[in-house]
Amino acid sequence: MKKADAPLARAIITASLDVTKRTKMRSIYEGVKPASDGAVHSFQNPAGTETTRFSHSSTWLFDPGSYNLATLPKKTALADTLFRVRDVVVPHPGRLLVAADYSRAEARWCAYIAGDEARISLQESGTDEYRVFAALVKWDDGERWEEIDKATRNSIGKVGVLSGQYQVGWRTLLNSVNDDYELHGVAINARTAKKMEAIWPEQFPQTVLWWRTVEDAVLTHRFTVNPFGRRRFYFGRDDTEGARRSIVREAIADGPQSANAIALNGALRRLYDKYDPGILRILQNVHDEILLDCDRDDLDEVARVVREEMEQPFEVNGREFIIPADVSYTETNWSEMRGV
Repeated sequence: MKKADAPLARAIITASLDVTKRTKMRSIYEGVKPASDGAVHSFQNPAGTETTRFSHSSTWLFDPGSYNLATLPKKTALADTLFRVRDVVVPHPGRLLVAADYSRAEARWCAYIAGDEARISLQESGTDEYRVFAALVKWDDGERWEEIDKATRNSIGKVGVLSGQYQVGWRTLLNSVNDDYELHGVAINARTAKKMEAIWPEQFPQTVLWWRTVEDAVLTHRFTVNPFGRRRFYFGRDDTEGARRSIVREAIADGPQSANAIALNGALRRLYDKYDPGILRILQNVHDEILLDCDRDDLDEVARVVREEMEQPFEVNGREFIIPADVSYTETNWSEMRGV
């Protein structure tokens, strides 16, 4: 390509991507149509994923009126109003939508499963681990974590912890941060991404030792066991270095992810058994979040019982801990949730 043709090529590529994006979003908006009862339905399968998270799909029982609600954009909607499909999901008349999920759950599970005292100490002290990680990247000084702004926390800090704890390489870290540039306004170079990767053996060596334990278990025995005693077998290829790395990364991620899914599913079941139908109605479980509804007058009581059922103690490696629950609600639509 000649240098003079570059602007035209960029314009063509940009226009093509824009058309693709709009075509995709049009199909989503058209898919989210209510059934005859005024609701949109999503089929949920509790055995649909390896980690015991619910899978979602449309169902022939409601056509139209059925859609995979797990595909509705959340993060990208913050950067582009075109993606705000959740705006069309509104509470039933006279009701509130309520959402509940665990606060930094995978990071907490990973710290306790790995027995990483440095990370556990941060979490038990109430220190924001994402900000600490970002401060280590920026200044080599985790004590300055309170100086980290929200954008840096939610890009470098969050990606560094949630992706880094699963032994991903610097290239993945680089792409994960830069892919969200439109959302946070933060971009990094290869040098910064490599520093993010290097922080784990330098600052959190117990997590790195846990990686080695998982690697030995999955490559030797072909299964791992999570904190709830759930055994998962791995049937992937292991005849090349790349195939072995893939199995190991999958096994490392399974421990925290499956533990969190089981914890959330347990809370979901208890809420359903005790309170539905009653002061609340369970609507769905999506992206590690319980979505329910209630009368306006019952909001405070619903928030209380949701936290009571979710914030139950778990024991890992002989240590007990509680994961705080975040509860939010809306009177308008699913995009506009605020804390209780």
